[in-house]
Amino acid sequence: YALPTYQIVNDENLLINGDFETGDALGWIRNGTIEVVSSAAKDGNYGARVTSGGGQWDEYQGIYTDLDVEKNTNYVFSLDHKSDISAGAIVYIKSVNFSKDILADWPTQVPGCWSRQEYHFNSGDSDRIRIQLCVGAKNAVRLFDNICLRRVVKNTIGGGLGSVMETENDCKGLAFRFDVTVEGMAMNRTTAIYDNATVDGYRLLSMG
Repeated sequence: YALPTYQIVNDENLLINGDFETGDALGWIRNGTIEVVSSAAKDGNYGARVTSGGGQWDEYQGIYTDLDVEKNTNYVFSLDHKSDISAGAIVYIKSVNFSKDILADWPTQVPGCWSRQEYHFNSGDSDRIRIQLCVGAKNAVRLFDNICLRRVVKNTIGGGLGSVMETENDCKGLAFRFDVTVEGMAMNRTTAIYDNATVDGYRLLSMG
C-alpha cells in the first residue's frame, strides 16, 4: 500500500507555536495541567506535557486552538504524542461553532513510544475549526510535539480521506483508517500490529 499522495500548497504550519519552541503555550488554550518543558520534546527544545485529573471527564483535559480555514478545502493535520499508558490520545477537529465533529479519533499506541498521527480531512462548510488534543485517560500524562496543519490541493487516498500512523524504530507499529467526508467521518477502521514493518519510510502502515 502506498502512502496517500498530495501536493502542499504552502508548507507553512497554519498553527501558532505547534512545536512549542516559544518555550510556552502561546497559541493554545489549556484545559488541565500543562507544562512546556524540554523533557517533553520529541524534536527541538520544547514540547508540551499535559497531566489530567481524576474527576469526571478529566480524560478530555488537554490543549486546543481555534482558527480560520477555507471552506471545502483539504487539509493535513499531524502531531507527535507519547504516553506510558495503554489508552491512546483523543483527537478532535470540530466544525464552525464547534457543534459538529469533522474528525474524532482515539488512536491506538505503543506505551512509552512516540507515535506520529497524520490525518487528511476536508473542512466542508466550516470556515472556522477547533483542534482539540486530549490526554485520553484520567490521572495520566501525555506529551505533545510537532503539531501541524497544512492546506493541500490534492489527495488521492482510496475511498476518501483518512489517516496514517508511524512509531519509533524500536517500537511495534499500529495503523488505522478513517474515511472522512464533508458531512463528517464515516468509520472504516482497521487496526493491526506488526514488528519491523516499513512502507515508504513509515515504520508501520496498514490500511483496510
